[in-house]
Amino acid sequence: MKKVLIVFSILFINSHIAHSQEDYMTKIVEKSCQCLADMPNNEELSSTSIGLCMINEANIYKAELLRDHGINMDEIHNDGEKLGKLIAIEMITVCPEQMKRIASNIEAKKSSDQDNSLQSIQGVIKSIDKNEFITFSVTSSDGKTSKFYWLTFIESKNDLQNEFDSYNKKKVEIEYTIFEFYDPKLKEYRNYNVIESLNIID
Repeated sequence: MKKVLIVFSILFINSHIAHSQEDYMTKIVEKSCQCLADMPNNEELSSTSIGLCMINEANIYKAELLRDHGINMDEIHNDGEKLGKLIAIEMITVCPEQMKRIASNIEAKKSSDQDNSLQSIQGVIKSIDKNEFITFSVTSSDGKTSKFYWLTFIESKNDLQNEFDSYNKKKVEIEYTIFEFYDPKLKEYRNYNVIESLNIID
């Protein structure tokens, strides 16, 4: 009888844990889908739009994602791909029309993105923000300080992923492209300087 009760208890606990995981993951997926649905249907929709929606919702469940999936939201520059795969697979089932809309816009933007002129700047990194995305604040020779965002893979001669914390106060050269992305918090589009390459200037 005791063995039966123990087995029943284990099954109940495992069922409860699985249900809890399913519950918060469902909320993240549904809210991410709604976030995409609220975005205007134009050429600015992209995979980054999905990422912004996912991160905004996933941040609410930091502890659960770390516990159940080993995803550290405070190290999203390392775990972002893992988070994306986890949620995007579910989103394809829950809101296929939104995912198709994104895919269509990505294809449409491929040719136009190639026409975006790559810009460059040399300056000194004044601060490094490690919130939702890694952001470098760089002051150029004319005294102007601008923010540059690490949203995609960055070409670098250095070990950027492991060394970027030590780049503060160093002189760098950054190549970047200006993109306009929808900010769900402000409910408007903003320009972002998205880093394409970053190298230390000796």
